[in-house]
Amino acid sequence: RGLAKKVFKKIDLVLAVDPFNAELFKNLGSKKVRSLTSLKSIADKPQVNIKYILRLKSCLKNKNVFLAASTHSGEEEILIKLANNLRSKGINNILIIIAPRHVERSKDIKKLIIGAGYDIKCRSNNELPTQSDYFYLADTMGEMGSLIEISNLVFVAGSLVKKIGGHNPIEAASLGKAVIMGPYTEKCDAQINDLVWSGGAIKIDKSHEFNKIFIEKVISLLNQPLILEDMGKNALDACGYAQLRADEASEYLLEIFKNRCFVK
Repeated sequence: RGLAKKVFKKIDLVLAVDPFNAELFKNLGSKKVRSLTSLKSIADKPQVNIKYILRLKSCLKNKNVFLAASTHSGEEEILIKLANNLRSKGINNILIIIAPRHVERSKDIKKLIIGAGYDIKCRSNNELPTQSDYFYLADTMGEMGSLIEISNLVFVAGSLVKKIGGHNPIEAASLGKAVIMGPYTEKCDAQINDLVWSGGAIKIDKSHEFNKIFIEKVISLLNQPLILEDMGKNALDACGYAQLRADEASEYLLEIFKNRCFVK
């Protein structure tokens, strides 16, 4: 702690992603700390492939699309439970798109889904889902923007299992999509908390039954298109607000630059 204070007290400015991290830097000895937002919040919107989107739409005319973006081992099992719940209730108008974080897991995921009694088409085989499918495996790179665009609700994964910390929900929000995340969001708390506050996202609280609550919430949301539409608009507004805070960060940096130039 003594060494940290010697180092951090010499820093001109700390721009923390949220009040929690701002307090940590103050405890380390930083004198001037501002709580703004994550610069991930102002990244460019992900690119979309119009031709791919149109192909998907042509075979999903009566389907609501639930995208599980950047999934990790342990989360596909929860998605199977979601499908089982849908099938037991006779709900067949929902397609679950699985986009794994690591595409090399695609064979294991396909085996898992088939073992649970479901057929699954794979993007890597240039296949498209059908009206009767519950699952579609998007196991290619660079198409997340198109998958988000086609979706009604986006689950940003890495948040239903421990030690991952969740992934950045801003890509989905920047395309005006409602977001849902599990309780493990340590790596992106700044972004998801802003979205939850804006009404553009839902974060499931930690509890013994959070997986069950997650499944119930997904089914409920997918049956309420007007709520999803409002959440998407709120998420987009939150992205605009993040841009303003990033502009504020730029002003702080320019002030430091001008002062240093003046001293020289």
